[in-house]
Amino acid sequence: MLENNSTAFVFIVVLYDNKSEEQSFRESLRNMLDVACGCLKNKISTLEKIVGLAFIPDELHFSLGEDFILLKCENWNENDIKYYEDQNQHYRFWKQKIQPQIKNYDEFPKA
Repeated sequence: MLENNSTAFVFIVVLYDNKSEEQSFRESLRNMLDVACGCLKNKISTLEKIVGLAFIPDELHFSLGEDFILLKCENWNENDIKYYEDQNQHYRFWKQKIQPQIKNYDEFPKA
């Protein structure tokens, strides 16, 4: 997280099964990313911005690329909370025993 812990980053890596149509898969991936970011805001109410990036590893399917979201959530309200809770019934982001790792940018290894 950055800026006094008001900005967070969500990364999702998804394997593409080659059975779904690409357009349908991309729409699902974008929805998944949006829900993951919104549910993180519900879990950490102090966040004001969430940057999300979802991608398929290049070696598996190069042409699908990445999806990006910038969720500005300074004015989060009860409707937003309910919407993301409802959308999360399928995914259950941040509800499993595995909890998000929250690190500041200076805690990552130096290159």
